[in-house]
Amino acid sequence: MSQRLALLIGHTQYHDDRLSVPHGGDEVTALAEVLRDPQHGRFDHVHVLLDKTAVDLQLAIAAFLEQSFTADDLILLYFAGHCLFDSSDAFLAAADAFTEPYLDATTVQADFVRRRLNQCAARQLLIVDCLHSRLDGEPEVDAPRRVGHAFGGPNRVVLVAAQTAVQQANFTAALTEGLRGFAADSDRDGRLTVGEWFAYAQAAAQNEAAALWEKWGDSMHDAWVVTAVSRAKRVAPLLAAPPADAPPPANRRSILIVGLLILLLLLVGGGYALRGGWAAAPGATPPGAALAAAATAVPQPQLSPSPSPASEQSAVMDPSTATAVPVSPTTQAATAAPTAVQTPTSTASPAPSPTPSLTPSPSATPSPSATATVTPTPTATTTPIPMQITAEAAFLRAGPGVNYKIIAFPLQGTGVTAVARNSDATWYNVILPDDTTGWIYTDVVRPDDTAVGPTLPIAATIPAPVNEFYDFATQDTGSTLIAQVYHVYVGTRGEEAYLRARLLPETDQVQPSYLNGDDLGLGLRIVAFSRTGSAPYTSTGVEFCMVDTDGAAFYCQTFPVRKEW
Repeated sequence: MSQRLALLIGHTQYHDDRLSVPHGGDEVTALAEVLRDPQHGRFDHVHVLLDKTAVDLQLAIAAFLEQSFTADDLILLYFAGHCLFDSSDAFLAAADAFTEPYLDATTVQADFVRRRLNQCAARQLLIVDCLHSRLDGEPEVDAPRRVGHAFGGPNRVVLVAAQTAVQQANFTAALTEGLRGFAADSDRDGRLTVGEWFAYAQAAAQNEAAALWEKWGDSMHDAWVVTAVSRAKRVAPLLAAPPADAPPPANRRSILIVGLLILLLLLVGGGYALRGGWAAAPGATPPGAALAAAATAVPQPQLSPSPSPASEQSAVMDPSTATAVPVSPTTQAATAAPTAVQTPTSTASPAPSPTPSLTPSPSATPSPSATATVTPTPTATTTPIPMQITAEAAFLRAGPGVNYKIIAFPLQGTGVTAVARNSDATWYNVILPDDTTGWIYTDVVRPDDTAVGPTLPIAATIPAPVNEFYDFATQDTGSTLIAQVYHVYVGTRGEEAYLRARLLPETDQVQPSYLNGDDLGLGLRIVAFSRTGSAPYTSTGVEFCMVDTDGAAFYCQTFPVRKEW
């Protein structure tokens, strides 16, 4: 079950005024939002760290990369700020960076990141958007290549934008725009690859900064999918427009059939008129003329542009010769002329008994009713509908919305069975091959028969979202206990509620540090518990609480974990 996670590190300013940033924190936040967006980036979890110290960044990177990954997973590690070079390595400046003499203690060394990435099994996308300088004050003429070499490695793509000063082009903003609305999807197949994403951002540069942008990684990695959406949702079906000077073949066939019928009825009507059959009330319209008027009205709607479903239905009904009836106005359909139209088709000898020839016309009326009986068939579909996962990253959730717990990660190509939908058909209630039941977003699945997807019945019961913690995990590093937990927060106490973590039994010997923030939302939270006292202490559990703006906990959950400090 593949997953995609991102850790975004950005800086808005530095304590050392000799260091500068390529842009503000808004660009990093915007990129994070579009990565999270279920309509665009579709990442499972996106963590943002702004203006953090070197120690905080190293712990966050280590915890992020220590998660359980497989070769099918994709992780994105992003850095925006200042890059420093010495004679042998590259360094990412942290908020407390002081270029001398504490460079190694106040920066994140490229060697540290590279070693951690080499131990990670997932596919790795590393993005560095930085200004740069050398410690000795000399100009660095090959900064992008040095960054690529410093962070490169197997199973990894490195995208680099390294400049000496802030310029017009903004690499991060271009990446954000490439994700939004799948603008970077050059072949319009609904799958945004790494190569397409980088090419879009590179093309967005309008000045000399474009020459400083480099991409590192095997060409095979260009095909990695950053995000995907159902092709049916991404690209509208293309229907060829009819030629301006000639009707489509179906229309020509309809016109020919109607013309033959007119000729036949004129002959029959002429013979009947000779016997005085049309000596009716003054002003009565002969059937041949009425049919001719109805027939001349037929080509007009058929020659209209035909991407609409209505025109497709009329083309299907053409062989039945009943196309003139539904297309013409109801008043024309009610006349005796259309009933005579069906006589030549149903019987070969109408002339001997004109009165009985009117009798088959009611029997022909079941023809439209038979068409109507086809309509309830899809709407009455209560049987399960086979579907297939089309996106690389799909999440099976406990309910129809992103504010529900993720319960499974079905792989692309997995067959699922849809049994119901929500009211606006944006989520399907599906069953996985292992009988796991949940809800999946409609953009990431495709019905075997695309026409029947929306005809699923609305689910009789839809679960209500709940505040909850899940998938708790810990890592004991000796002096520190790192705990991570996924959580769902549905806003029951306002948007400003936050997370509180503590060890049990409660103590002042160990204090928590929130590595990726304490705000509540959808995603992963990582907390490092570090020892501050010296008295013996044994913890037996970790408690996570959701706390409102008044400091009152409204939801708490305890996870057992024993550690002797």
